[in-house]
Amino acid sequence: MEKKLSLSEKLFPPLQDSFGRTITYVRLSVTDRCNLRCRYCMPAGRIRWLPKSQLLSWEELFRLIAFFKRAGVSKFRFTGGEPFARNGLLPFLVRVREAFPGLALHLTTNGVLAAGKIEELAAARIDGINVSLDSLERRRFAEITGRDGLPRVLATVKSVVRSGIPLKINTVVKDGWNTDEILPIARLAERLPAEVRFIEEMPALGGSAKTAILWTADRILARLREAFPQLQPLPSSGSTAMRFQVPGWPGTLGVIAGHSRLFCATCNRLRITAAGVLKTCLYDSGVLNVRDLLRQRASDEHLYREVAAAVRNRKLNGFESERERRRTGAACMVEIGG
Repeated sequence: MEKKLSLSEKLFPPLQDSFGRTITYVRLSVTDRCNLRCRYCMPAGRIRWLPKSQLLSWEELFRLIAFFKRAGVSKFRFTGGEPFARNGLLPFLVRVREAFPGLALHLTTNGVLAAGKIEELAAARIDGINVSLDSLERRRFAEITGRDGLPRVLATVKSVVRSGIPLKINTVVKDGWNTDEILPIARLAERLPAEVRFIEEMPALGGSAKTAILWTADRILARLREAFPQLQPLPSSGSTAMRFQVPGWPGTLGVIAGHSRLFCATCNRLRITAAGVLKTCLYDSGVLNVRDLLRQRASDEHLYREVAAAVRNRKLNGFESERERRRTGAACMVEIGG
């Protein structure tokens, strides 16, 4: 006799927008706080962190994971700010892994506070770690991030490689800052089994950076092709990155057209900010306050109706979302969660 599913086990229809894109990936920001002060990420001047009462609690985050799993989401990425800036991250990840062994759990970190914690992440069976690395020069790294943290980031990179956890290294390319380091950073893939990814700067979501973008994905790729003529494209894996391989290298290269928005047609993700605001696009201003629904003790059925309606109303692409957002003002990356 077939076991009758309890209410908490019943599945919801997949979340799908009006353009046929199905949501299978959710990025959860666990905090807006960060130990670095990257100029492309944070606004100039005094930073006003959210009070603890406005953050999603660990219990609320856990409920959201259980809820989205019921709606067909199979991958979660934990971001910040810097996720390790919030106490309790590691026990939370262990709890999620034990409760949901089949989910893909990923983490994005700047690598400074993560140094020394990689063995614990491996024990929690984390499926992948992204580490931000915008310069290999110590003084320049400090200028970009506001902190002298490069040695700890490099130690984290080495620890992740030793642990066997799949590693992605993310570099934001900004004119006048680090364009001369594109090739040295790319060559990390020549000796490390990592995906080294170059990301267009997104001035519309930056801190004080509001200038026109100069280093597009095409220009970054042209620089890579010129230096590495054997560069070969890899099949699309559903990632936002265009991926490439240099024969004989253990790692791969990637280019993310975040500003050009070349991947909108296949976007399968949602974002939840640290304050519990649902974003159906990186460029929108937030479309649903999930935190308030949770604290009003909304049922999962009610939550699903609200989230599904927000997803159905998702814009065609990031340009449409940005035009709509301009009516309400822009947020910076540290508030969004990447």
